[in-house]
Amino acid sequence: MIPADLLDQLRKKDPELWERMRRMPVYVHQDGQLTVDLTKSDNTELVAAWLQHCLQEAIRARGWRYGIDYDTDRVCATVLKNIDSAWKLIGVGYGSTEAEALMRAYLSALSGERI
Repeated sequence: MIPADLLDQLRKKDPELWERMRRMPVYVHQDGQLTVDLTKSDNTELVAAWLQHCLQEAIRARGWRYGIDYDTDRVCATVLKNIDSAWKLIGVGYGSTEAEALMRAYLSALSGERI
């Protein structure tokens, strides 16, 4: 689960990404197609996967790179930017899930500070 304050920061710092995330595709059951009901609590993993996908796309669109690694009890994400032909660390974030860690790293890269 992503903390509300992080979502609020994202809405303020990258409104375009915020709007993209809010338009998660929902598949309606027709002729055997999958139905996804985002109102059910068991879709938490699906929503986190969509969030992570949107963050990865936003990072790549800026020409940046990202990495995800695992610590003993948390996930670490990094964002890097090519500066003078070398990839430099511009954002770091930790979280309980890949999506949360990547969001923290992305926000850190946007603001130039670690969160």
